[in-house]
Amino acid sequence: MQEEYLAICDSQQQVIGKKSRAAVHRDGDWHQTFHFWGYHYNDRGELELLLQQRSQKKQDFPNQFDMTASGHIQFNETIEEGLREVKEELGLSLMWSDLEPLMVYPISYKLEDWIDNEFSHVYLYLLSPKEMEATVLQEEEVEGLYWCSLPELTKVVNQSNYATEVKGYRQEEGNKIPTKKILRRSRMCIDAPSYYHSLIEKLNQKQARERGVKHEH
Repeated sequence: MQEEYLAICDSQQQVIGKKSRAAVHRDGDWHQTFHFWGYHYNDRGELELLLQQRSQKKQDFPNQFDMTASGHIQFNETIEEGLREVKEELGLSLMWSDLEPLMVYPISYKLEDWIDNEFSHVYLYLLSPKEMEATVLQEEEVEGLYWCSLPELTKVVNQSNYATEVKGYRQEEGNKIPTKKILRRSRMCIDAPSYYHSLIEKLNQKQARERGVKHEH
């Protein structure tokens, strides 16, 4: 397997060199990632986010719930090229111009043998039912996809003992199996809670703006 090299950055997000992915997380170098959140609106008009359940085969955070798709920015790659992760993990070919930029968020946390300092470039995409049907998961990476409303996700993030049911599907040998799961904070990749607090705040602002536009008409 070819070694993966990441672009390492200074505090102003300027690329200052390259390092192997393992060394970056060993030394805690700042680097850049691409975060993709698919969303739609349910019958009650609530924004729902599409959560990925990571494969149980994953070395990092197996079976945990995470953003729809994500990946590290390789050395000599642009942020736009991070869109390849959506094609690889979900099987969807999307146009960069259709994505909505949400925020660039600096995530910083430390585990026993893992230091993560990353500038997360976060983008949204309004997924149509047809696109959802067209998803084909990379099974060694992704176990399944599940919708969670913003109000319920807010409770999960803010209350460690709160649990909610999420609906979607898991994929086995290419077959989609409709599935319900229980989501709670302990089952999420949430080592940096402030990231989710900012995500939720910005999504609430987005909904408020959209409702304001509708009321004007």
